Amino acid sequence: MVTDTHDIARARKVSAAVAAVLFSLFVFPGATYAQSAPNLIQNSSFETSGTNGNPANWARTAWGTPTPTFTYPVSGNGSAKAVQMVLQSNSTGDGRWQPAAVTVEAGATYTYTTWYKSNVATEIDVAYTKSNGSISYGWIADVPSSGNVWKQFTASFTVPSGSVKASPYHILEKTGTLAIDDVSLVKASTTPPPPPPGAPTLTFTASPTTVTAGQQSTLSWQAGNVTSCTASGAWSGSKSLSGSATVAPTQTSTYTLSCTGSGGNISKQATVTVSAQPPPPQPGQFTEGMVSLTFDDSWTTQYTNALPILQQAGVKGTFYLTTQPIQEAWNTFMTPNQVKDIAQKGHEIAGHTITHADLTTLSQSAINREIKNSKTYLQNLTGQAVSSFAHPYGAVNNTVKNLLKLAGYTSARGIDYESLNLSTSDKYDLKSMCIETSNPVSEIKAQIDGAKANKQWFILCIHEVKDGGDQYTMTPAKFQEVVNYIKSVGIKVVTVKEGWALMAN
Repeated sequence: MVTDTHDIARARKVSAAVAAVLFSLFVFPGATYAQSAPNLIQNSSFETSGTNGNPANWARTAWGTPTPTFTYPVSGNGSAKAVQMVLQSNSTGDGRWQPAAVTVEAGATYTYTTWYKSNVATEIDVAYTKSNGSISYGWIADVPSSGNVWKQFTASFTVPSGSVKASPYHILEKTGTLAIDDVSLVKASTTPPPPPPGAPTLTFTASPTTVTAGQQSTLSWQAGNVTSCTASGAWSGSKSLSGSATVAPTQTSTYTLSCTGSGGNISKQATVTVSAQPPPPQPGQFTEGMVSLTFDDSWTTQYTNALPILQQAGVKGTFYLTTQPIQEAWNTFMTPNQVKDIAQKGHEIAGHTITHADLTTLSQSAINREIKNSKTYLQNLTGQAVSSFAHPYGAVNNTVKNLLKLAGYTSARGIDYESLNLSTSDKYDLKSMCIETSNPVSEIKAQIDGAKANKQWFILCIHEVKDGGDQYTMTPAKFQEVVNYIKSVGIKVVTVKEGWALMAN
């Protein structure tokens, strides 16, 4: 390292006033020293040996006479290695162990910390390298004797303009001994000024937003970055910064909440609409609207494509099963095991004759065979009582109704594309909408909305569920859309047996 003895001497003799301008011997107001800042000194604990008997990244430097005795390694501050200097008599110069210069930022503040052991007062200086390669020197601090025990010393300094590197060092210039260990140089981070006041925030809601006269609604609010809130409009007074209040308006009312903070003002409104009293229940209405999803004829696609959608949505359906295709293992129709699986999953198994015959064209004995034998087979197969029935082709007359009653059926579903069921409807001719390919989903949704609004019972009649097929086929996507809509509007889903139980006697 190049040293200029005259420059060093001048730097050490500089007046306190000039030194105060160039260097800081204190922690600057507003400056903090992040524990996570890296130590810029390489081999700061002298654990790595270098060449020529020196620790790596360190050099022994002296000027004047006599030359100090440099020793490495010596026992350190709780470690095996440190460095030491000894001056046997007064010197015209000084000696130092000097670290390799490190890159610094002009105008930034750095903290130098060292553990040292000395029996005389010592000094900490710094060598600055400018961008043109020239070197200048500065005094950092006078360090008192440690009484020949290890002590820690810390000082801060600000890098002068034009400097790009720095090498702080601890010098010995009096007769005595100085050892150093665990040296660090870290950049101080300046605490940023406090952020400007945050913009005020406010959430203000009413629940429910529509009531009838005399019913209550709850106003809830939460304000941020504010100091006060005031109510106006349909209410008044000072309010807390967060809270809730119950109101019972007799007419449609708007509630205003205005809040103020150092970052500005904010105001929100919540309106509670007071609707007319609901009309009294009409004859034949249920306590709420209902919908049933029913499936006819035992098609396999009802099991493979519709059942998973029902299961995922958590709703139950009614399966009106024609038994001949099941018993004789017809292609594209359900197997006995599939029927049992449907029953075990909690869905209703219902009758739909053996052969899907038009019962109004048969004799009484033939009708009984169709409705009784299919009922017996399904009950034996599933272990469920079968009490619901669907008329093939929707064909029904009084004879068929009477024989169904005698056979133990409590309801029978017919077909009527335009009608919803009332609680007083004919239990043995329940109305349903049998879905055809040409029926748009909007038409089905309209029936669902009507059932919900009028507290009536809408029964969907579904055949195959697949892509392609004849006019009575419903695609899985269309069925999924209908189920999703049922869930979204919150209408009650019932099996036919459950719906029948809610009808008037």
